[in-house]
Amino acid sequence: MAPVNDPWVRWSRTRQSGRGLFILRYGLGGWGLFWGVLMSLGYWLLTERPEPGMILLIVPLGLVCGYAFGALTWRWMEDKYLAAHPQEAESATPLEEATGTVLPSEHPHIVRQPGVCGGSPLIRGTRITVRHVAVLRKAGETPEDIAAAYPHLALPQVQDAIGYYLDHKEEIEREIEENRIENVLDRTGGVGDENGLVRFPE
Repeated sequence: MAPVNDPWVRWSRTRQSGRGLFILRYGLGGWGLFWGVLMSLGYWLLTERPEPGMILLIVPLGLVCGYAFGALTWRWMEDKYLAAHPQEAESATPLEEATGTVLPSEHPHIVRQPGVCGGSPLIRGTRITVRHVAVLRKAGETPEDIAAAYPHLALPQVQDAIGYYLDHKEEIEREIEENRIENVLDRTGGVGDENGLVRFPE
């Protein structure tokens, strides 16, 4: 996994705010005002008899440029981020959350996806369940160890999964017990042999 000071960790947090807020904050509010002021100043200095009314036209033009720059920056950063973290391409969109495809929880990095991992709580954009993280933590692994073992996870995601486990300990402990290999074999009628192979009835 990328270290905590990796710039992609910062972008993974920025992208959670959504494309619209990013463009509003950095495109219109940042580059838009910058280009608006710069073009207005340039017009004022380079024109012998500047017309104040023109400023009212130039400032919106600067905002349009800022919007375009913000949108292109988002697209460029997002493409590079997803190329480096392909698992994140599965992250929930606001539409998916609104339609119930992905069910958010009180923990920002933890969701449920009906039909994925049995509906167990998992880390957003991955198939790693809170149950799995809890088992590793109980075995003595630190959050840093767990993050290092899964390159597509950021440390805050692992910490949030541990926090979810502590807040829902009874639920996750029940899942851990239900998913022990011997209990799974009992439910499914599977049989394990001396070589570790499991066979299920046809």
